[in-house]
Amino acid sequence: MGFLDSYFKLTSMADEMSEKSDVGASMATMQSKLDSLNATMAPPVVADPATRQDATATVTASRPSGAQVNGAMVTELELLVMLQGGIPVPVKQTTLVPPADLGRIHVGARLAVTLDPAVPATLVIDWTRAA
Repeated sequence: MGFLDSYFKLTSMADEMSEKSDVGASMATMQSKLDSLNATMAPPVVADPATRQDATATVTASRPSGAQVNGAMVTELELLVMLQGGIPVPVKQTTLVPPADLGRIHVGARLAVTLDPAVPATLVIDWTRAA
């Protein structure tokens, strides 16, 4: 009888869990994470290489998305890019952060970047260069 009691108890627990679970909310959460990851995989906006400028960006916000690609963390960054001449340009970008550089993306950190000032979406972080 002990086996059947355990079976019926597990069956009732499974039924109770399925009644309480919200599949729609779980699917919506997973879809938003997938959309965020797909945005990082979108083809980059291409700018004229002649108009690209080296600049320094300050991290104003950093949020991990929870996804990883080949060990790199997918992270949502908000940056304040200082162009030549002291012109500030706020840029939001979802990017892959190499594991060795995760400590460099805290609020207030400075990063070396390049971008076309006319098209801020062309921002590229140069992980090999110090800011």
